[in-house]
Order: sequence, then structure tokens, then C-alpha cells
Amino acid sequence: MFAFYPVVQTKLITGETEDSGMLDAFVPEYDILCCTPQILVNNLNNEKIASLSRFSLLIFDEYHNTRGDEPYARLGRRYLVEKASGQKNLPQVIE
Repeated sequence: MFAFYPVVQTKLITGETEDSGMLDAFVPEYDILCCTPQILVNNLNNEKIASLSRFSLLIFDEYHNTRGDEPYARLGRRYLVEKASGQKNLPQVIE
């Protein structure tokens, strides 16, 4: 029996390209965006991404190693602040 895997559009965004500052431009075009947590933090800070609700799922790899004010910790706090303020449609988070 063969498994069916749908065709999905994916994009890797690194800090070495101009794409890292335009994350929101890729959301409508791609099913999966892969980037570092710092790229997402930067896009939130410069308001290119208004809210985490722009995404349906966030996967945080190695989140359990987060300390202090590291990017994953900033994203976690941002999620909690948005939730406490009543933000709707926040993404599911997998750690």
C-alpha cells in the first residue's frame, strides 16, 4: 500500500538573505516556512508580522534548552501576552 503525501510549498529562510526581513510576504504563498526563532522575533519587533496569529502552527525545536532572554523565550512570552490580551486564533505550539 502506498501512502499519499500532498504536495506542499516549503521555504527555508535564513539570516543570510534579504528574505529574513520579509517573512509575512511568504505566508500566503507557502504552506511551511522554516526559519530561526530570531528571524521570527525580528519580524515581530519590526511589525512586519503583527501577531503570532498569522500562523496556524509553530514548531519550536530544542525549546527545552531556552534560557533568559533568548529568542525562544521572547516568543513564549509574546504568545502568553497575546493570549492574555484576548488575541484570537493563536497557533498551536509544538515544543
